[in-house]
Amino acid sequence: MVTKGNKAQLSYRQRVVVLLIAAGLKQCDAARMMGVRPPQVTRWKKIPAFAAFLAEKLEEGDNKVEGVRKILLEGAPMAALKIMDLLDSKDEGIQIRASSDILDRVGVSKTARLEAEVSGVITLRDLVAKAKDDGGSE
Repeated sequence: MVTKGNKAQLSYRQRVVVLLIAAGLKQCDAARMMGVRPPQVTRWKKIPAFAAFLAEKLEEGDNKVEGVRKILLEGAPMAALKIMDLLDSKDEGIQIRASSDILDRVGVSKTARLEAEVSGVITLRDLVAKAKDDGGSE
């Protein structure tokens, strides 16, 4: 972890380059934005205070991304249910987009979908309808 003393050892340009890299910019782009050549940033990375500050900022960024990811994962089941509900929409276009989204999320490629369509593979909706006709329940 970077102490205030270590961070104080860095120049303004060095601190900003760290923040730019931690924000996702490429090292060469961060260097150019701050008016230094990319090899200079490579040399700065060998300075313990610079390396420690960069590691800290990258970890902070990873923690923020992971926190957002966890929040989104909590909403995933509700989103999946909403997409499933859209399969019953009166608008056929919405049904098709919902079907396509579901297939995309479970890893069925567009090529596989086209092959299934051409070969006449039975659909999930057909299976559900058949189950209802046979006296089964959803």
